[in-house]
Amino acid sequence: MKVHLITVVGFLSILAVVTCLAPGLWAAASIAGEWDATAKTSWGETYQLTVVLEEGPDGVSGRVLGPGGEVSPLKDVKYEGEQLSFSVEIGYTTYTAQLKVSGDTMEGEWEGGGDSGTAQATRRK
Repeated sequence: MKVHLITVVGFLSILAVVTCLAPGLWAAASIAGEWDATAKTSWGETYQLTVVLEEGPDGVSGRVLGPGGEVSPLKDVKYEGEQLSFSVEIGYTTYTAQLKVSGDTMEGEWEGGGDSGTAQATRRK
């Protein structure tokens, strides 16, 4: 009986240490940071943007820094599982994006202003 009790106590001790030291193993990966993004239009033109994402108690928020230095806040931001979606107004045009997040990369599609295309981004280190 002592052997079984020692084994159970040992297992519970290891489980407690792992639970305390590695809570991030069960948490969703953070998407916070600066992302270098490329948006490609349906006719092949590309635009370089920076997407800044922040995570807080109310969820994900952020902004887009355009090629001319303009700053546009993200709206309607949703991040569930691996899917990130948001809208952003640049100039007088609203664009929407749906992206799949995989570690330090994102890929997906955007649309707005009568056009659509693909987008990809890499998190800055």
